[in-house]
Amino acid sequence: MQFFRSLLPLALILCIASFGQTAEKPSDKPQSGQKSAVQIPTTTEKSKPDTHLTPAEAEELFRSMDDIMKFCSQDTGLPIKSPIKRELGNRDQVVQYIQQKMEDDPDTKRFERTEIVLKKFGMLPLDFQLKPF
Repeated sequence: MQFFRSLLPLALILCIASFGQTAEKPSDKPQSGQKSAVQIPTTTEKSKPDTHLTPAEAEELFRSMDDIMKFCSQDTGLPIKSPIKRELGNRDQVVQYIQQKMEDDPDTKRFERTEIVLKKFGMLPLDFQLKPF
């Protein structure tokens, strides 16, 4: 549970950042009577290079995080116990952070022990890898 709480600020940053990148242009909106076509990116498309935020955009992002936290607090009635830790990073830093948190998570270690027990009881083949599955 602590693992998921530590990922909440990261999830907020990623969600807010994705809103700015996926906004539709007015010309992309369907005319009346037309259905909108949703484009799903495929793996064969080239991935976009990392976008960098200007200091003004970063400040706006952080300000919007405060607004979201205030809204959530008012909506749920739960108090804000501490401010969100803020740090901007690139994609590699985020991947490294998530991998490190997953390795340190007690649930991950329990999952690995469960795999061993299932193999010892013969419920899984010895060469079966549960984590990638």
